[in-house]
Formats: sequence, C-alpha cells, structure tokens
Amino acid sequence: MAMVMLLLLLPHRHDLFTAGGHNFVKDIVVAVSVIVAVGGCYFAYSQHRRAQTHIHRLMKDLSSLQNAEDALSQLQDQYVFCPFYFNAVKQMVCCLVFNFMLFVVNSVLSL
Repeated sequence: MAMVMLLLLLPHRHDLFTAGGHNFVKDIVVAVSVIVAVGGCYFAYSQHRRAQTHIHRLMKDLSSLQNAEDALSQLQDQYVFCPFYFNAVKQMVCCLVFNFMLFVVNSVLSL
C-alpha cells in the first residue's frame, strides 16, 4: 500500500514537497519513512505468523492433554470396579477349589 502511494506521489513530487528547487533532505526523509513502514509491516507479519504457529502448537498440546485426561478418567473408573471384580473372581476360585476337593474326596471314598 505504501509503495502504491509512493508511486502515485512521484510524478507530483515537486508540487508536494518543494516550493521551488529540489530538496534532497525531504526526499531522504520520505524514503526512510517508506523503508521504516515496510519494515514495520514485515515485522508485524512475522510476529503474526509466529503467533499462529505458537497457537497451533498450543492447541495440539491441549488436545493431547485432553486425551490423556480422558484416559486417566477411564482408568480411574476401571480401578473403582477392580475390587469388586477381584472379590468375584476370588469367590469363584474358592468355589472351584472347594468343588474340586469334594470331587477328590468323593472319588477316594467311592474306591
């Protein structure tokens, strides 16, 4: 945008900046101003790109953190039911052992 304005002003340079003769100081000030403006635009663009990259990385990290939190919640829910399942399996094993012992005793007694 600044370059377009500069190109539009170049043909009318004498009318806008000088009253009679050519003033190089004003030309240098305008050139430096344009260079500073372009540099500022480039700096803003690079900062914007850097911020977008940072935000993208942050969103990825938050997503993985959410997945880890969900997995932890599922493990905690399973852990709550572990004692119940452990007791149920223990009772089934005890019943199987008792029934096996009865079977062995009955087999020995029937001989």
